[in-house]
Amino acid sequence: MSLPELRPALIADEFDLIAATLPVAGARLLDLGCGDGAISRRLAKAGARVTGVEVDPADVARATALTPGDVPADFISGRAEALPFGDGSFDAALMLKSLHHVPQASMSTALQEVARVLRPEGLLYVCDPVFPGPLNEIMRLFHDEQAERAAALAALHASVAGGAFDLVDERLFLAPVSFADFDDFDRRMMHLPTLPRPVSPEIRPRVRAAWDRLAVPLEGHFARPMRVTLLRRAAM
Repeated sequence: MSLPELRPALIADEFDLIAATLPVAGARLLDLGCGDGAISRRLAKAGARVTGVEVDPADVARATALTPGDVPADFISGRAEALPFGDGSFDAALMLKSLHHVPQASMSTALQEVARVLRPEGLLYVCDPVFPGPLNEIMRLFHDEQAERAAALAALHASVAGGAFDLVDERLFLAPVSFADFDDFDRRMMHLPTLPRPVSPEIRPRVRAAWDRLAVPLEGHFARPMRVTLLRRAAM
């Protein structure tokens, strides 16, 4: 399916798009790469029963600590490539900016596992950043994910071609991202746990120069292009 030619819509809160796309009230949802559980909690408060999965046990502990006891969301440590759930356990699954963090050699296995734990015709919502854009022009100087993002998209399309999923929709949207100044960008983006290596003192001046060239004219406000791929588990 080709992407739309028109300029994508600006969506300030992706939760609105998720809630309009997936079943929520009364649904069993799987949040893969849940981070601190923020989206899981919002979905649970909207009536879903949510299980969040995260690789880092520290993230699992933080998500659990931040979740009130009356919110129906629980969190476990695990990987998408080996999910500890029975077949057909969930009505829908989400992978928000997480599929491209799965090792490339394991992406196909991860999608097969997601298909397995979804009920027949259950939905998979995948959102990953698109490579182009001024924010990425800065980020790629110390965190170039072009190959990983391309591999994730290819794995999604291969899962459709292989019969595990049917393609429901694929679209772009723009997510607003703002930074007060370079120090704010440094604090929030240049020390991410997903960085392959610490930002070296040699690279930092190049990042600052790119910031001055690309971000200062925008006053630190970006519209980051994102791609949503919505799949449905193929009927058995």
